[in-house]
Formats: sequence, structure tokens, C-alpha cells
Amino acid sequence: MIQKLISILTYLLVAIACNGQSNPKTNKVQKKSSSYIANPNRITSDSITEEKIYDSLFKLPEVQTLQRRIDSMTSHRHGVSFMLDNILDSIYVINTGYNGELRFENDFTFY
Repeated sequence: MIQKLISILTYLLVAIACNGQSNPKTNKVQKKSSSYIANPNRITSDSITEEKIYDSLFKLPEVQTLQRRIDSMTSHRHGVSFMLDNILDSIYVINTGYNGELRFENDFTFY
């Protein structure tokens, strides 16, 4: 009798603690073909400059090697990601690496 009461109380505590949240393990992994997606509705001189930067970085052999490594490591679900920071009008800092679920793993920094 006491064991049933303890198991019912435990079940209720777990149900209350979850509060209707879904299990994160059951969420589907979204496929990412590339980390840079241009918004066609927002074409400015900054976006054109960013596109030129990304295009020139994709041509570098170290970025191509990193792309193949990340693609292989993630079973063809992810690719190279860029984090672009504009320090001044004409100076950019671009971190290049893998953007995982938990953190951004920087492999190269370009100025």
C-alpha cells in the first residue's frame, strides 16, 4: 500500500515538474544546407558586401577543408558557419567554424 502511494506521488511530482514540456530527445533535428541564407527582401549595400565576403571565404582552401570535415562529422547535416562582426565601417572580423546546438566552435578568424 505504501509502495503504491509512493509511486503515485512520484509520478505526480514528475508530471508537475515537466509542466507539459516536450522531451528534447524526441525533437527532430533540422537539416541545414548552409549557415548563410540571404534574405531577398533585404538587399542593402551591407548585404552585398557580406555576400562578397562569404563568397571569397568559401573559395579559401582552409574553409573548403573545414567544410568537408564538418559535413563528414555531422553526417551531411551541417556546414561551415560564419559570425560576422563589423568593428568599423570597413573592418570586419569573421569567425569561421561549426555552429552546434550548444555553442559556436571557432576554427579560423579572418580580419
